[in-house]
Amino acid sequence: MLYSLSEGPFTYTTSQVEEVLEDNLDRADPDLSEKKAPFIVNTIGFHVEPKGTKLVYHFATSKSRQAHAASLYSQFIDSLEDPTRHFELMDGAFSSLITCHFRPTRPAGEITEEVCALLSRLPATPLEITDTSLSNPLSMIPGEFFLPGRNKEWKTLLVVRHVSRNVIRIPLCWSILPTALSSVAVLIHDFCEVVAELFEFSLHVPEHLNHTPSWKAFLVKAFLWTQWQRCVMLNSWFILNNQIQVGFHSEASSGILVSRMTSGLVQTFDGPSETSTIKIVHPKPVPYICKWALRLLQTDRGSVSFDLRRLLGRYAELFGRLPPRCIKFDEEMAQCAGDSLYKCNRFVGMKIEDQTAHTKYCGGNCRSLHWDEESYRNTEGARAVSLDQRDNGFLRYCTASEYTMAISHVWSHGQGGRPELGSSGINSCLHDRYVKIAKSKGCDSYWMDTPCIPQETLLRREAIEQINSVFANSKLTLVCDRDLMSTKINKMTLDLQESILAAILLCDWNVRAWTLLEALRGRKNIQILCAEDQIISLKETLYAVQKEGSIDLAILFLTSQHLLPAVPIFPHRKVHKDWWRNETESEGILSVEESAALMSLRHASRRGDEIVIWSLLHNDKDPSSSLAEAFWRMRVGKHLHTGFLMSSAPRDITRKGLTWAPSRPAL
Repeated sequence: MLYSLSEGPFTYTTSQVEEVLEDNLDRADPDLSEKKAPFIVNTIGFHVEPKGTKLVYHFATSKSRQAHAASLYSQFIDSLEDPTRHFELMDGAFSSLITCHFRPTRPAGEITEEVCALLSRLPATPLEITDTSLSNPLSMIPGEFFLPGRNKEWKTLLVVRHVSRNVIRIPLCWSILPTALSSVAVLIHDFCEVVAELFEFSLHVPEHLNHTPSWKAFLVKAFLWTQWQRCVMLNSWFILNNQIQVGFHSEASSGILVSRMTSGLVQTFDGPSETSTIKIVHPKPVPYICKWALRLLQTDRGSVSFDLRRLLGRYAELFGRLPPRCIKFDEEMAQCAGDSLYKCNRFVGMKIEDQTAHTKYCGGNCRSLHWDEESYRNTEGARAVSLDQRDNGFLRYCTASEYTMAISHVWSHGQGGRPELGSSGINSCLHDRYVKIAKSKGCDSYWMDTPCIPQETLLRREAIEQINSVFANSKLTLVCDRDLMSTKINKMTLDLQESILAAILLCDWNVRAWTLLEALRGRKNIQILCAEDQIISLKETLYAVQKEGSIDLAILFLTSQHLLPAVPIFPHRKVHKDWWRNETESEGILSVEESAALMSLRHASRRGDEIVIWSLLHNDKDPSSSLAEAFWRMRVGKHLHTGFLMSSAPRDITRKGLTWAPSRPAL
């Protein structure tokens, strides 16, 4: 069978995968007590030298690393002397970085089919790179290095199209060792490090080696970039597979980081860095996308390894025909530049014509509902809107519980105003919608900030102190965002599921500070409200795409780990109802540093809310103070990472002893 990585012509075959498996089987006597390791990463600069009956281990030094990398680079360059076999020769040298002794316990055909299915979900070609020091590097390369009969393009380069043996070995390792996934993840991460080191070497070749034609040097870069992209994607997919099952942890992303990621690579959509002439050729986003939302993805610690082409393509399928709505110039709307959230009207400066929106089928004449103040004040604990209501225009309340539906929404999208008489309240059509959805999910109440957080200072403080428990203990968290609510899901397909995931990552709801907190606390069961009041499970959607869809799109959720489910998929594992109090960090689900990192590019429209949310993320005992001084006084006597002493966050606390402290987490 012929396979392609998403688009053809074929770049590997079933027989090729079978051949790699056959060549890497352990031929030793199975009865031997000492067995060879099934997957060994040969670190750059490390080698073993046999001396008599003993083995001498030579560990990597800076000098040996440089020498080994130079040797491999020279082999890659020499391979280009034979245009007809250049990929085969480069692959042979590259294959020396991994040694395998596989002992499969399943039929080879079953393993091969599984590996081919996984590889087919990678992009056909990695993100294109180019060399800005050359006018057109592809035009300089002889035609023998491209697919026969095709134009000279990045996607037709043989070193880009063909799949190397090491890229095939990675999913083989995963398929053959399914019970040792933690060890496999470490090995694959280590190999990604090795490839990154080689690619970085190719960007800064020492002068004594830098005498080859520029097109040959570019081909080697293209080859190594391709290997690194595919390896990192597979590594990220393995980690996502694990994270979907065990949930978010603030240290969980460490496995996807490639610490030797070349600093010379471009991590934004703009030009090359000062230290390298290599530039990543990124696709242009459609006008409707907010570039600040895109920047959130690009500032993730592993962003240089992510490919946004599928994301932008799937997003365009839903919203590609819509005009921009970031900045208003006179009567025209424009897309923001993505350099500051304070320059985007989605966050700051947009005039909200009507805070009390209506449902699609409401004529706009339904009445506004306000609180039954006596019911609110007489309810103990966190207040939620009861589904048992009287038809008198006043909302009755009950104590929020595990049968409460928590609603997370964007304030500017018009889900109502504050509940007091004299305020806008909530339109009855919206209330009826949420009552209907809550009942369909077996709930007896719903919580939303608009009817449940009054303006009165004391009551507001009480309500905010309960937000963590409301979302953590709720039966589900319903996400309401204008873009997601316009998406029809009547005819669900895998492509549509990918488009929905793309919309979630780039929607207004995912770039707000309050919704970050609500998603993090309620992530055990996040449901997305779509068109026609239909809802879809985020966990089930992500799991479907992770299992069968595009790997390059699914792994982007590693940049939004607060959206990954918290409850294991395995139903027999019980989770304490207060699981959110029992994370590894001693006082809350996130450390002060990690919560600041998540908050740094997210917006809270109300002055002082950033500090409140920061406290809630850290699970402080008194999270209601909006004063930075109070926040830091609660940290006295506790450990703190020194990065806060050097961060670019604003500092305007005047109290002696705290002038060093950031006054908010945002940059």
